[in-house]
Formats: sequence, structure tokens, C-alpha cells
Amino acid sequence: MTPAVLASIDPSSNEFSGIAWSPACGAALIVMLSLGVIAAGAWGVWKTRRGAGALGARVAAAIGLGAILFGPVQFERVPDESARPAVAYLLDTSSSMALSDQPGPDGDHAICTRIDAIRRSWLASEAIREVDNAADLRLIGFDERPTPMTLERARSMDPIGERTRLVESVGAVLGGFANGGASTTDSGPPGRVSDAVLFTDGADTDGTPLGALAGAALASGVRLHAVAVGKDVRPSDISIQASADSALVYDGQPTTLRIRIRQSGFDRRPARLTVREITGDAASTDQQGRLIHAETIVLEHSNDLAVSVTPSRPPSQGETPVSNGGGTALIEYIASVEPLAGEADATNNTRSTFVQVSGARIRVCVFEAEPYWDSRFFIAAMRDDPQVELTTVIGLGAVRQGERTEPRVIVTRSIPGPTRGHEERLDNVPLADDELAQFDVIALGKGVEMFFPGDEARKLVRYAAERGGSLVFLRGKPITHTDAPATEAARILGAVSPVEWGAIALRGSKLARTDEGRRQPVLDFERLGPSDAILTELPGMLAATSVERERALSVVWLRQVQGESGAGSGPVVGDPAALAHMSVGQGRSLAVLADGMWRWA
Repeated sequence: MTPAVLASIDPSSNEFSGIAWSPACGAALIVMLSLGVIAAGAWGVWKTRRGAGALGARVAAAIGLGAILFGPVQFERVPDESARPAVAYLLDTSSSMALSDQPGPDGDHAICTRIDAIRRSWLASEAIREVDNAADLRLIGFDERPTPMTLERARSMDPIGERTRLVESVGAVLGGFANGGASTTDSGPPGRVSDAVLFTDGADTDGTPLGALAGAALASGVRLHAVAVGKDVRPSDISIQASADSALVYDGQPTTLRIRIRQSGFDRRPARLTVREITGDAASTDQQGRLIHAETIVLEHSNDLAVSVTPSRPPSQGETPVSNGGGTALIEYIASVEPLAGEADATNNTRSTFVQVSGARIRVCVFEAEPYWDSRFFIAAMRDDPQVELTTVIGLGAVRQGERTEPRVIVTRSIPGPTRGHEERLDNVPLADDELAQFDVIALGKGVEMFFPGDEARKLVRYAAERGGSLVFLRGKPITHTDAPATEAARILGAVSPVEWGAIALRGSKLARTDEGRRQPVLDFERLGPSDAILTELPGMLAATSVERERALSVVWLRQVQGESGAGSGPVVGDPAALAHMSVGQGRSLAVLADGMWRWA
């Protein structure tokens, strides 16, 4: 018998976790054996008047052998590391924690930063050791989002976060603790978090009320404690944040810089804002960059500004203006507010944001045998887009070549340029698999059985499913004829359509976004007004493709509202789809099932 744990009784029970040798139990058995021998000897002497010694020895031997075989053991607990409580320290790492307004270690005349005050008290070795003796400690920093960190990093890092999403970040951390806490640290112990200590100056960038954390704490079952740093009266200071709507744009594609200026102590004071652009060439010669925007603003508690920019990528050596070069350039935009007298910290008056500019363009090909306003409007919109290289394959009926009848086709390629694009006529119709694979998007109008009759339609299926291309059914069902090749092409293409096409045309109606459609940026018109109201005011559709059923994997973004109240009432179950999307192997397909969107121009 060894002191080690012998077996587990019930892994799910916290009462008894194993069996171990117990000396106390052995001593108790020895006493019981001795009493048993004495009692047996006395009974034998009184009963038989003889042989008492031999009888007692036999009884004692039997009891002792049984005791040895039974083994003096007892149930005892086995230490469970997961039962050890855990405490989380949530440390604000935003730039406001670098403000120097706390008493320093040498007295009131010396000052230190807010984060250094936390380090000197709560993160000191003696304080950490005291916490470690009672619980496992987890450290999590947060500014825009929570990030696990080591004690060494917490003691040495500079707080440079551009935003303090305090409520959002801490709420996410508490939610992770409610689910076991395994995802909140890189190497955190499995113990249940019982308490979380929040170290912050209490300024939420988004202005979310701190009371929202109470509900998150109650839901997680974690006791939340707050340690506030910073003076009650905020120092006079200006801070700036900058971001671009699109981190990646194509050459010549505009985007918007969102600039937010926050201040305290300078209400209604004028300040000068500048925005400079640094390209790859300017970075090596002129660190100041090119001035692209300047204005004087009147400071409020928060100033939100939008500056439109059109990044341009310097051509690489040997690259022509019309070539579809794949190079990229990184453009830096620096937004600055000139410091004012009396500012506590001028280092946060400048922020940089970066935009990556790609020289490549999106290659789009349109197959249309029965041109109509919708397809013409789509082609015109693509030609006006500086990031699109457009190829159009337009069928103009059939021509007789001797004894054969062949389609008459015009193939045109439109290439955008820095100032003005150009078009060129092509002799070859891109119908082979390798030719189709060169395009990022293939849009199908009507009568495409002219180009892909019968089994030839499988090329389009391979293009989407294997090449990973995007297939757009621009005007609903792309097949118009009913002969055998057209019927076979319709069957093949129907397998990659988000909906099963019907055989009749519907009267046009207003369109309305579904819940999934509200999450699509392409259907967000908030810059013009409420999106749903705009859909109500726009002209209705002229006609629509009937839908037999929607595929199981399809997602509908727009529906045709059949009710008299139009889009304002919202779509209901049974309203036919107007815009639907579906993943197809490695690619995707999009079906536009309503005619008349050209009137939205």
C-alpha cells in the first residue's frame, strides 16, 4: 500500500475524489483487534475452562488476516486545479492612459502617467504575489478590442490605442468568462473567474453609458470591481482619430477619410485641421507629404468630419497606363490639429491612416443576345467605373455563312485610364474554359444559349464552382428559346442559380430589403437617407421573373412586395425574390430577378 491515490470514485463529484492509506484507520483496527482477543479469551475461559489461549490466538489470527486483506483506507479529496478561483485584471491600454496627472513615487510634486500609477501599485511584485497566493491571475489589455497579455508586457508596454471601446471590450471579456473563459487568454488556467478588476480612466470613445456593464457582469456571474485613475477634472487636451472607409481601393477609386476630433477644455475655440498625403515616392524625400485638405473648425465636445480622397498609384517602371498591372502602393494620410496653448499632451494631435491602392482591375464579361435597357444600363455603369475592365459580347442575330447559320457577334473591350479610357474591338469570342477563367465576374443577359448551347453551358458551371468566379444572372432566366439545346442549357445553368426559375413573367412591384439584405453594404443608402424609405420612393419594377422555389443554400437580399403599401410595409413570407445570392463550389452566383432597375439611375 502506498500513499498515492488508488482510484477515482466519481470524476464529476467534488466530495470524494479517491482512496488513500489512512494510518489513523490502521490504529483503530489494532485497538479493535486487541479488544476482540481479550474478549474472546475471557469468553473461552468462562465457557470451556480450558484451551482459552489457543482459541484466542486463532480468533486473533483470523481477524488480523481479514484486516490486512481489507486494507485500512479512507476516502479523501484529490486537489482539483480547476476549482482554484481565477481573478482577471482588465487594463486600459488606450493613449489617454499615458497622460501624466498622477502623484509620482517621490511625493506630490512629482507626477507620473496613469498607467504607471497602476503599475506601481497593483502590478508591483509584492501585490502580484499576494494575489497569486489566493487565486490564478489573468491579464487582459483593451482599447479597440481585448487582447490577452503577459505580466512583463503589462509592465513595459506603451498605451497607444486610438480608441477606448470600454463597454464593448469589457462586455466581450465578461461574455467569454461566462462561457468558461478559455478564449480570453493564451495560456490562462481553467479555473472559473470569480472577480474582474477594471483599471481605466473611464472615458469610452463611443460614449456608451458605463451602466451597460452591469448587465454583462450579472450575466457572466463575475464580480466586477473598478479602479479609476486620472483627475476628476480632465486636463485641457485635443485628440484625433482617423480611418478610411476602404482600406483597399483600385487606382482612381475614391474613398472617404473619417476624422473624429475630441477635446476637453477648449470649447468653441478655433483650431486648424490639415490632411496630408504621402505616397511611396514622397516618403523618401518629403516626410510632410502633399497638403490635400485644410480647414479651420470650431471645437465642440466631438467633431466628426469626412474628407473625400482619390488615391492614385504611381505607375511602376515599364508599366503602361492601360496595362492591368498587379502592383500595389501604400498611401499614408496624416490628419493633424495644430496644438493650442495649454494642451496637456500634443502627441495625440496627429493620426495616420493607410490606404492600399491596387493597380489591378476587376475583369467583367457580359454575354447578351437580346439587349435591353437593364443590360445597357449595367454595361454603361461598368464602363464608368475606373476599377473595371469590361468585355462585352453582344449578339445581333444570325448571319448565313454558305449553308450554315452562325450568330453575329460584336466583342468589345473597354479599358479605363487615368483620365479617359478607350475601347477596342476584338475578333475572338471568349468561350473556352481558359478564356473564361481570365474574368472575375461573368454576367449573363438573355438568349445566352446563342453562346453556350446544350452541354457547352457546363463551362459556366466549371467557371464558378472550380475556378471560383462570380456568375451573375443579370435578367433572371438567361435562356429564352425552347429547342433541345436551349432546354439542356437551361437545365445545366439552373443548378447554379439561387432560385428555380418559373415559366411566366410577373407584373413589376416595389422592392424591399430582407434582414439579410440590411447587412449588405451594397444596399445601404444611409448617406442619402433612410434606406427603406428610399426603396419606397424609387420607381417600381416593370416586370419580374417568376420563381418556383428558392434553393436551400440561397440568401435573398431583396423581395418584390406584392402588397398595395409597397416597400414601406416590408417583405413577407411568400413575396417572390428580386435579388438572391448563393455559394457555388469555390465561387458564387447572384440572380437579379426584376426588370426596371435602370430607372433608378
